[in-house]
Amino acid sequence: MLNCSSLLTLLVFSLIELGSSNFMLSSTNQTLTRHTLSLCIVEACRRFFSTDFETITFSQPLAQVNANVQSSIVVSHILLPLLGKENRWSFFIKNLKLLDFSNSTPHPKSYSYIIQIRKEGELAENVKRLKKFFSWNPHAKFLVISPTVFSNPRRMAVEAIRVLWEHNVINAAVLLVNGEDMKRYDVYTWEPYSNSSCADNFGTTRAVDSCSFGIIEGDRSWFEEKISKKLYNCSMKVNYIKWPPYMKEVKDGLQVSEHKLNQGIEANLLNMIAGILNIRLVYNQSAYSTWGNIFPDGSATNDVKHLLHNEVDILAGSYGKTDLRCVYFDCSRPYIQESLIWCVPRVPVKVSFTNMITILTLEVWLCIFLLYFTVSVLMWYMSRCSRRESNTYRRFIDIFQNNFLVIIGHGVNVLPRTTIVRHFLGMFLIFGVVINTVYNGYFTSILSAPTFVQKYDDMEDIYRHNLNTYFLLNSALISRVYKLSGEINGVPINLVLSRWRNCTDIVTCLDKVATNKDSALCLPRLHQEYVANNVEEIKEKTPSIHCLKESVLNIQINMLMRKGFPLFALFNEALTRITSAGFIDKWVMDEMEDKKRSSRQQEDYDSWIKFEDLIPAFYMIAVGYLVAFIVFVGEVVVHRLSRNRKRKI
Repeated sequence: MLNCSSLLTLLVFSLIELGSSNFMLSSTNQTLTRHTLSLCIVEACRRFFSTDFETITFSQPLAQVNANVQSSIVVSHILLPLLGKENRWSFFIKNLKLLDFSNSTPHPKSYSYIIQIRKEGELAENVKRLKKFFSWNPHAKFLVISPTVFSNPRRMAVEAIRVLWEHNVINAAVLLVNGEDMKRYDVYTWEPYSNSSCADNFGTTRAVDSCSFGIIEGDRSWFEEKISKKLYNCSMKVNYIKWPPYMKEVKDGLQVSEHKLNQGIEANLLNMIAGILNIRLVYNQSAYSTWGNIFPDGSATNDVKHLLHNEVDILAGSYGKTDLRCVYFDCSRPYIQESLIWCVPRVPVKVSFTNMITILTLEVWLCIFLLYFTVSVLMWYMSRCSRRESNTYRRFIDIFQNNFLVIIGHGVNVLPRTTIVRHFLGMFLIFGVVINTVYNGYFTSILSAPTFVQKYDDMEDIYRHNLNTYFLLNSALISRVYKLSGEINGVPINLVLSRWRNCTDIVTCLDKVATNKDSALCLPRLHQEYVANNVEEIKEKTPSIHCLKESVLNIQINMLMRKGFPLFALFNEALTRITSAGFIDKWVMDEMEDKKRSSRQQEDYDSWIKFEDLIPAFYMIAVGYLVAFIVFVGEVVVHRLSRNRKRKI
């Protein structure tokens, strides 16, 4: 007979035996689930991840294992040894919760990510922590994995895809346990711009493959091209700074691609790319007068701040390529090599006797004297051979004096009598007219227009003569580039910074250079050429300004795109094609020469004698003939009347 104590003991042992069997069964299932996940990840890495000299980031889950989870086996304990054995990888693991990001330094980007999660809502926090690394690369391949059995795997995959898209990640695959078979994992992915959509079709996320114990069933790549090369009129936001010749007058708002418009080099480039990719651009002129900067701590100013917060897609308007910009943003391939140069004043030349002599070169003066002497001797010799010739041409001094009067444009009192001497004098008269016209023309131009000469040859001369040095605001990166070297073209960087003056208006600054003669301006070469050719206030003062050929700094011009811009690869591909075809060079020539050439052609056209200009002359001739005819008729009448009177008398 069993008493109460024995019955209780039997019940306890029965519960322990039942719990032990359930624990062993659950532990076995979880072990198989994690083992097959590890094998599938190893096979996926072998197939889809390129490992040659590239970084692969493995992010462990942030959520702790719950106390009621009976298995102590974690995926990393199985996966990392397998990956190390299969691919001979070395791993460096950090706890993201304890990591200090304030001392992060730039290092190579990661091209593949493996992110493990345990529960819903964990992925967003994990990605936020990964983004704090300078190696963050949203264009990499992302594989999200989880050994957790979710009640609705597809809904979990859609949520994971949505979270990654919010952080500009597009090339992703999600590996989740099949709800019906725990030893099988389904692979979920999506195509953001499929079916005429613009990256808002998260519902198209579907299972495209499956894997079990490292055997992948299909042959399809999990990370194939997600974006087609022909889109469906999706809109992209472009913020720009008006900075000719890169960006000129661009109509704000949605703009249809039109290759015939000339709105600046970068506007033409963007419009052509938009036409190739079949997208629409929404332009918005910046509310700021400066470009803005990004700083090592991740803070930004002006339009760069809007780009950092994903409020716009592209920044245009002569943005230079820097290391920090390429860390925090996507930089397009450079398409223009710009350089910063100095523009300095020229010194006016005072007209003196020396200027009168230097109009013609020494060789020309010698040729004129040789011709003058030769013709004079020949005329004197021919005159001596003829008795009919005037005494003026028979005397050597008199003939030299006459020819000198001819060459300076004065007439002679006595003309020669013999034919051959007249021929010589006639040819010399023609030569005298030509040389006088040329000389007087040059001399008049010197007297009417001031002449300037170059005084400053390099940057050292600028600071040696204590000129006021002005810099455009986008020249500020000079100090960062030359901070380590300590000098710029022989001038100490400390001296440059101490005498640095910001220029907010290029027309005003160039006017100071041309008028005051005590200032110099550092600015981009293309912008200077555009202003000199197209701004009337500066074009008039161009002769008094000289821009040095010596470059202060060479800058690669590119467009800035938000980090993880989905069309980055397509933009660069189209940009390469456009640049290779010579369109950039053509647009630069159009901006630099078109207006100058058209104005010159207009001036030439205005200087032509047109038929309209001759009409008044015809009127005057007609009036003259009419008056002459009336006078002639009057004379005839008077003559006839006078004859009749004489006959009567």
